[in-house]
Amino acid sequence: MKKIYKSLTVSAIVATVSLSALPQSLAITHESQPTKQQRTVLFDRSHGQTAGAADWVSDGAFSDYADSIQKQGYDVKAIDGHSNITEASLKSSKIFVIPEANIPFKESEQAAIVKYVKQGGNVVFISDHYNADRNLNRIDSSEAMNGYRRGAYEDMSKGMNAEEKSSTAMQGVKSSDWLSTNFGVRFRYNALGDLNTSNIVSSKKVSVLLKV
Repeated sequence: MKKIYKSLTVSAIVATVSLSALPQSLAITHESQPTKQQRTVLFDRSHGQTAGAADWVSDGAFSDYADSIQKQGYDVKAIDGHSNITEASLKSSKIFVIPEANIPFKESEQAAIVKYVKQGGNVVFISDHYNADRNLNRIDSSEAMNGYRRGAYEDMSKGMNAEEKSSTAMQGVKSSDWLSTNFGVRFRYNALGDLNTSNIVSSKKVSVLLKV
């Protein structure tokens, strides 16, 4: 299967996400004003983005990002509810931002995202560190993005009770390496084993580098 690279932005650190993720084709010029579709940045808030103490939404922890986008003339909208990532819901936007999903994507949602990108859309996947399972469904953000659980690749519902398996969130979910298969990337979760180092740059050298 041919992988899609051009329209994908992946970040494992929330702080690295900025408006620089917006493609140059969206820059507003006097010669060519963007259409409404080109001015819309869509945020996903339908996959547990507010679970626990989290607030990874455009009017919450990502409000500065959203405000910056709006100040530059773009519309910011959000997807909420269940199973609402569809071809229809995505086609009205130029950029789709998925911050910290804690609920796995259904096969239909994965297919909609892939088709959206193939048709010219742009996706920003944002995932936090592993074991950040804020809604206690045994699936953290990196696993939800990748499409499979560590130690449970064959069955994402492994270890879940009957009620959890039959929940709305787990219907239509199938374990796979879909992110890598379609986009050639995968969120990794290898923790640093040794944080000790003797190679630390002095503050004076840093100042020199910054001046240069």
